[in-house]
Amino acid sequence: MAEDLQIPSSLSMGGGGASGGCYYIVSGHRPTAVSHCLTGNFTSSNDINLIVAKFSHFEVYYVTPEGLKLAKDVPLFGRLTCLDSFRPPGSNKDYLFLLTKKYDAAILELVATPGEASDEFEVVTRAHGNVKDRVGKSSETGMKAVIDPKCRCIALRLYDGNFKIIPLTPELNELSAFIARCEEVNIVDMTFLHGCDQLPTLCVIYQTHSGRHAKTYEINLTTKELSKGPWKQDNIEIESSKVVPVPGPLFGVLIVAAQSITYHQGEDYSPIAPPIMKESLLTVCSPIDSHRFLMGDMAGRLFLLVLEEADSGCEKPKIRGLNFVHVGQTTIAECITYLDNGFVFVGSKLGDSQVIKLNDTVTDDDESHLSILETITNLGPIVDLTVVRNENQGPDQIVTCCGMDKEGSLRIIRNGIGIQEMASIDLVGIKGVWTLKLDSQPPNFYHNVLVLSFVGQTRMLRLSGEDVEEFDIPGFSCDLETLFAGNVKCSQIIQVTSHFVRLVDDRTGNVIAEWKPPLTNTISKVACNLSQLVVATGRKVYYLVIKERLIFQVGREYEMPYEVACIDVSSVTDSPESELAAFGLWTDITARLFLLPGENQSEFQEIETCTQKLGGEIIPRSCIMCKLDDVPYLLYALGDGSMVYFKFDYLNRVLSERRKINLGTQPTTLSSFETNGGATKNIFACSDRPTVIYSMSKKLLFSNVNLKQVSHMCAINAEAYENCLVLCNESTLTIGSMDQIQKLHIRNVPLYETPQAMAFQKETQTYGIITRRNIVEKAYNNKQ
Repeated sequence: MAEDLQIPSSLSMGGGGASGGCYYIVSGHRPTAVSHCLTGNFTSSNDINLIVAKFSHFEVYYVTPEGLKLAKDVPLFGRLTCLDSFRPPGSNKDYLFLLTKKYDAAILELVATPGEASDEFEVVTRAHGNVKDRVGKSSETGMKAVIDPKCRCIALRLYDGNFKIIPLTPELNELSAFIARCEEVNIVDMTFLHGCDQLPTLCVIYQTHSGRHAKTYEINLTTKELSKGPWKQDNIEIESSKVVPVPGPLFGVLIVAAQSITYHQGEDYSPIAPPIMKESLLTVCSPIDSHRFLMGDMAGRLFLLVLEEADSGCEKPKIRGLNFVHVGQTTIAECITYLDNGFVFVGSKLGDSQVIKLNDTVTDDDESHLSILETITNLGPIVDLTVVRNENQGPDQIVTCCGMDKEGSLRIIRNGIGIQEMASIDLVGIKGVWTLKLDSQPPNFYHNVLVLSFVGQTRMLRLSGEDVEEFDIPGFSCDLETLFAGNVKCSQIIQVTSHFVRLVDDRTGNVIAEWKPPLTNTISKVACNLSQLVVATGRKVYYLVIKERLIFQVGREYEMPYEVACIDVSSVTDSPESELAAFGLWTDITARLFLLPGENQSEFQEIETCTQKLGGEIIPRSCIMCKLDDVPYLLYALGDGSMVYFKFDYLNRVLSERRKINLGTQPTTLSSFETNGGATKNIFACSDRPTVIYSMSKKLLFSNVNLKQVSHMCAINAEAYENCLVLCNESTLTIGSMDQIQKLHIRNVPLYETPQAMAFQKETQTYGIITRRNIVEKAYNNKQ
């Protein structure tokens, strides 16, 4: 195979060579197929958590009344093969045990972080080790790991002919294993029995030349040997594949086969063979309680198995029978876990995972007793793909053949964020755009005015539904270029031009207050929030405060060492007012933070610990202080399209972790906007390569927008354009809605069959797809 792979010299790992080229290869999307899922109290005794494992990482969720809340995504340096949970004696929360493909095992605890919010925690490794043997034949049925219900030991099935047993100490500080030999070579499945107080007891299903059998073993942790268990059962159904433990008071196990399910507890056993089982193989099982179990098959059907207890009056409960009920249709399950109050998580590696709700009544014509509440996208398994070039429609797309059987689909994958155009106006020479709310008393909370700035003039457009008409606000100056306009506190709006700052009543539109810079100075830069304003006239800066029908200067003017290139006065705390102002200066190309004048100081006070050189010779064109994902940042966009950003320690007034990234090739302007109903703040970088900056898992991420040029941007929430953006370039104003912010955008085209291969014809823009369909005849009267 190595001979068929021609590696370019520029990709070789040993040095640059004559070509001098090299490649950087990185995962564009982490695994999305779910291999394991667990429910338990992992973060604290009061929290219900869902653990979702996706081979190379696992996600920790809080189960809340509002739904699943992602708490942490934990990377793993290995491919996960086994995952289970246990609760040590005396503990009020659960621990995780995991095993990787390279035989690395670990016990993990989720520990709350001191001094942080209640939902913050760290993943602590309590014990770890490698359980690989020097010799031995790896088990053909794969790795298996089960934990004793009383937390006395962990049993691993790694090699044929033996078990590896890990005793669990109260301290959980080491993983020291011993090997216990067994007679059975081909073990199909295994589990620990509940209710075995004397010794941990294993139940195994194994294969011999004469068929399949069930057997129990007791594990003596002192002598490190296996001994004969309390019962065995020869010649169980030939296609028995799973053994499921039954908790007390019933105890015993369920043996799941291709056409039957049997309850076993020594001499007490009860089988059931419903005809509906013949249509597909049961593959997963999850207990709800000691009497009810959820089961899923390869056709994506969900069943409920109920153990009906006999009313015998004996001390030891006995089974009267089994009841097998079809609940509904889900994705093809790889794992199932019951969350709480009728909610179930169904994890899949052949299709999208789901969160479902079990209902007492039928919800549709198919007699389904479940509702699908949430679908979690999964790309795997990908069997074929093609790259589609979009010369005139933004970035290229990848079209993949994904899934299997009824979960088969085409997935259209593209990088970046899409803007769906809703309205467009041809306007040349726009220098700035802002939205206003005129007459903003309840119930009118919508933006209804667009303010557009041009060289030497300002124009206003009124929005009435989808209609747009030009009109004037009496208090606004239309013969000057506007530097800023917006709504401020006390039902007022503000206009800033090079000559004045004007406060206007948002109902009458009349001027109610005005401030002008001293002498003949003209305003060059401005930053404003709901109640504060910082303006610059060359090197001099002024701090203004907005009150009801009043705007006035606080403190003395302050002269910077060089001309001001950009300003920001956004708040990074819960208060809408800011104590700080950020500046970018010409000549020395620096980032500077100042305390605003107040009761204890009469002028701007520089925070010297936050003064930073931005590097290079290109001046900053825009700056913004923001709090993304509860982490304060200070961002500076430069004139060459690059951006320098810092993490900002607000309490200690320190900038750290300087980073630089190239967003485009032209001067960049930063503007903030909100998503998720105002719950999440994001940054839009306007340039020749517009970019949305957001945070996920405390990490700053950058996603391209499918537009070639954006020079100005603002958010709009109008009656006809809810939660949209206004985007301007050299010749056009566009109002558009934005896709959900994420790294990759995936569109699903269901096929309901297994895709095998595909081809794309560029000339006709068509796809050819080869699929495979499995036709299963329904079983009636025990005939198939």
